[in-house]
Amino acid sequence: MTRFPHYSTRRAFLVLAGGGVQSALLAAAPCASDTKASEPKRFLVVTLTKAFHHDSIPVAQRTLRQLAEKQGWEVDLADTDRDVSQKITPEGLKQIDLIIFANTTGDLPIADENKRTLIEWLRAGHGFVGMHAAADTLYGWDDYGKIIGGYFDGHPWFQKVRLNIEDPKFPGMKPFAEDPEIEDEIYQFRIWSRKDKHIILSIDNASIDISKGKRQDKDYAIAWARAEGRGRVFYTSLGHRQEVWKDRRYQEHILGGIRWAMGLEDANVEPGK
Repeated sequence: MTRFPHYSTRRAFLVLAGGGVQSALLAAAPCASDTKASEPKRFLVVTLTKAFHHDSIPVAQRTLRQLAEKQGWEVDLADTDRDVSQKITPEGLKQIDLIIFANTTGDLPIADENKRTLIEWLRAGHGFVGMHAAADTLYGWDDYGKIIGGYFDGHPWFQKVRLNIEDPKFPGMKPFAEDPEIEDEIYQFRIWSRKDKHIILSIDNASIDISKGKRQDKDYAIAWARAEGRGRVFYTSLGHRQEVWKDRRYQEHILGGIRWAMGLEDANVEPGK
């Protein structure tokens, strides 16, 4: 069984989504081990895409900002090459505990030395969250593909599907367990295996035309979690449609993954299960 400790360091998270820039400072609850009376968590949304740009990105930004506000986290948004290149740096990473890529695409402007720093930072006990097109990002950086767990390899299905709830105990799963049907663009993945990750959601193959898919094993996962050193990685391929971002079930799903990746929730993420 793989379990992770609750981190006592200052926490925050970085979201890469794609869209406009907006900033807000929100009150936050203190961490017990902080030397200051109050230490807010920080939520940085870097809204940058280099390939396909989803029209759901503005909705994603609003949704993530609203979820953050309810948790008492700070929010900062960015959408330029300069923002990304200056914030994913050794100094920038000292300010955050979690990075999220939400519907990012293409080759983001992260310098090679900062990529190495990012990996070291994650493995030291921080978090990474990817949403939908995060798997359609940074194809030239092999370590990124290993971290997120696989690369986008097409979307054979854009329809209502039924989800298999493979881990109903993972944070945020209760709404999908009660109502497992959802309409969205469904990804398949390459350089992907169950061996290094814990599957949370997958497709009920009876709800799709399986002949449209490429994988010989017919294994089409939707969401998973995995360890990266002492760090935590959560990914969900849902999030193409605006309506999905507005769906209460999806909001609870991503909030559960974010809280787990931040060390605020615990779960058994033994690989291959």
